[in-house]
Amino acid sequence: MANPNLIEIAEQIADYVVKKHYENEMRLYPDSFTFKDENGNIRYKPETQDVYNKHYDYVYNLLDSASLRVKDELETMK
Repeated sequence: MANPNLIEIAEQIADYVVKKHYENEMRLYPDSFTFKDENGNIRYKPETQDVYNKHYDYVYNLLDSASLRVKDELETMK
């Protein structure tokens, strides 16, 4: 089962990376990267969402791998 803490951290880091990567473009052309859904939430457009998803997967897998290594280390210390 996925760790909710790792999910949240990976979401935040991936969002930060995308916003940092497209910082200038988003400032000049915000409608090219995001849209407002029917609930009023700001969402990434599909192309930007794909970039976000790639960063999220990478960050989540990295954090999960590190978490498992730490868990293994702690178990061997018992």
